[in-house]
Amino acid sequence: MPKMKGAELIVEYLIANDIPYVFGICGHGNVGMLDPLYQARDRITLISPRHEQVAAHMADAYFRVKHKPVATLTSCGPGSCNIIMPLACALADSSAMIAITANVPTSQFNRSPFQEINKHFQADFVNVVRPVVKRSYQPTRVDMLPLALRQAATTMLSGRPGPVNVDVRSTYCEGEENDKSRKERPIVANR
Repeated sequence: MPKMKGAELIVEYLIANDIPYVFGICGHGNVGMLDPLYQARDRITLISPRHEQVAAHMADAYFRVKHKPVATLTSCGPGSCNIIMPLACALADSSAMIAITANVPTSQFNRSPFQEINKHFQADFVNVVRPVVKRSYQPTRVDMLPLALRQAATTMLSGRPGPVNVDVRSTYCEGEENDKSRKERPIVANR
């Protein structure tokens, strides 16, 4: 049986948990999610508004009306930062949603290739979003995605409902990450 890509794992998990919609905007950090979402379009629907903030407000409104959570999808950097205020509203008003935020490829940490947030720590969006979600998850390997998604789904609906964040590296969406095949460069001290 072939291994699934990270994006396929995410889409299959959302479908298995009766998440009917993903509200979000495609960007360079999450483009790998489009094919699995398109292939599963009869079981889950991607709706792309004009702005990420609108996507999160749509997810908030959906939970308020239907009492069922949905997901949002944003790209790295400014795309994900645009959902902070709607997440704060959702947290204050007990609306559950899974905010899937894309992050830079692992190999690009600390290099700022895609406007990621990294002033104090590499790929640090989880610290930006932490005050406005019940919990933020940042799996460090593809095989950790199912656990992070399961914990996120449980957390968003347990006790007082609220939004959760799963921050996914863009390499997880595009393919499998295999740390053993990557050659490490030697560390050279600056002279």
